[in-house]
Amino acid sequence: MSKITDRIHIGEREFLLEDKDMPITLDGTMVPLKNSDGTWNFITCDLGEKPYHHKFVGTPEDVFAKHGFCTMDANGHWDTYPSGIWPWSAYKCDDGMIFCFCHRELLSRTDPFFRNYFLSGIAVSYDNGDNWKYLGDILGTPRNGTTQEVGNMGGLPMFVKDDYIYLYFNDHDKDGTKKWISAARMKLSETIAAVREGKLPEVRKYSGTGRWETHPFDEMGASILPIIEGIGNDSHSKGVYVKPLDRFLMTMQTGSVGKLVAYLSQDGEHFDDFIIIDENDEKLMNPYSFFISTDGDCTDDMRECGKEFYVYFPRKGCGFDDKKYPYDEYYRRKITIE
Repeated sequence: MSKITDRIHIGEREFLLEDKDMPITLDGTMVPLKNSDGTWNFITCDLGEKPYHHKFVGTPEDVFAKHGFCTMDANGHWDTYPSGIWPWSAYKCDDGMIFCFCHRELLSRTDPFFRNYFLSGIAVSYDNGDNWKYLGDILGTPRNGTTQEVGNMGGLPMFVKDDYIYLYFNDHDKDGTKKWISAARMKLSETIAAVREGKLPEVRKYSGTGRWETHPFDEMGASILPIIEGIGNDSHSKGVYVKPLDRFLMTMQTGSVGKLVAYLSQDGEHFDDFIIIDENDEKLMNPYSFFISTDGDCTDDMRECGKEFYVYFPRKGCGFDDKKYPYDEYYRRKITIE
C-alpha cells in the first residue's frame, strides 16, 4: 500500500514577484475570505506601516489585484507600534459571522527589563473582513513577562474536526531553555456561541497522549510534532483540511534551514507524515505561507479544500548578508491530489 504522501503532487516552483515589485512588506500570512462574486478578500499585515492591516481583493491567480485596507478595533488592548494584532486563521459561519484567531504582540521599547508578551486571541468580523473587533486573548507562553526577550508564539494554523478547533503555535518554557510546537483545543459550538456574545471560549493546551488539560497561559503545552533531524519548526505558517486525503495539512517554516515543510494528521494530534514543499540554498526562511483553492472546491474561509490548490509563500532574510527580514521574494507551487 502506498503512503498517503504518494498521492500529493507538488508542481514546479513559480516565481511571482521580486522585492521591488511587492505592494507591501509582508509581516503576516494571508487570511482568504471568499466574496459573493467569486473574488477573494486577502487580509494581511505590513511591516511597521500605518495602517498596517491590508485587504487585497483578488483571485487565486492574482492575490494582489486590488489594494485596500481593513480595520482592527483593538477594543482596549494595547496595539501601538511595535505592538499589534495580526489576523491568522478564520472560521466563517453560515450567517456570515467570521471569527479569526490572531497573533498579538505586546512589546515594550521603554521597559528597562524589556518585558514582552506574545499572545493569541480572537477577533470577529460581520462584513467579510473589512472591519474587525478584537475580543481578547486566549493563549500565551509561560515565558511572557520575564525580564528577558520572550519567545515568539508564531502564527496559528487551525484545524476543525467534529466539534473541536485545534490551534498550533510555538510554545516556550519560562526559562527559555525549551521551545517546540504545541497545540490548544476548544469546542467549536461553544466558541461560536461565545463569540456571538462578545465573549471568549474555554481553551486548554495539549498535555500529551490524548489529554488537553494544560493551562492556556501559565503552563507550557506538550510537544505535538515529530522531531526531524536538521529541521526546526516555526509556526508562522498555515493549515488546511484536504478533503480527498482526509488529512489536515499544516506547513512549518524552518528559518535559515530554508525549507518549507508540511505535516499531515487525521485527528489533529498525531502527525505521522510530512513532505517538503520547497527549499532553498540561500538560507532564506519561508514564513507566512497560505493556501488557496484553484478548482473552487473549498469553504469560503479556506479551512477546507479539494484536490487542487496553490500554496503561496515568500522568501525572507534571517538578518544576515544583504537580504534582511524586510526583503521579500514571492512564490507559489500548485498542489494536486491524485
